[in-house]
Amino acid sequence: MKFKPFESAGTVSDVDRDYAGAQRIDRYRIGEKAFYFPTFPSVTYVPFRDMGQVRSRQQGYSARGCCGSGSLKLEIVAMEIGGKVKTFQFGSAEAAEKAVALISERMGRL
Repeated sequence: MKFKPFESAGTVSDVDRDYAGAQRIDRYRIGEKAFYFPTFPSVTYVPFRDMGQVRSRQQGYSARGCCGSGSLKLEIVAMEIGGKVKTFQFGSAEAAEKAVALISERMGRL
């Protein structure tokens, strides 16, 4: 599998081993050294040492289609990376909160 660091983020030593041992939450993986997310045709990662604040939140989304309109609530994890905020969508509030807790724990070990 091919791995690449996110934009201006640094690299992780032994990235293959960290990814293999990472905990999966939804479509994301959280290793001992980095947060991993799928990007075709590779997997992109953000080392914990390059992250700032990480938090979960609900975000509303208005949808309109041929049959009418409605609103959706999305579970988002927002990460500060290199002075910018990058958001990741999770399937449930529990998964988003679990990811934030695990990332915060791993960041605290650095």
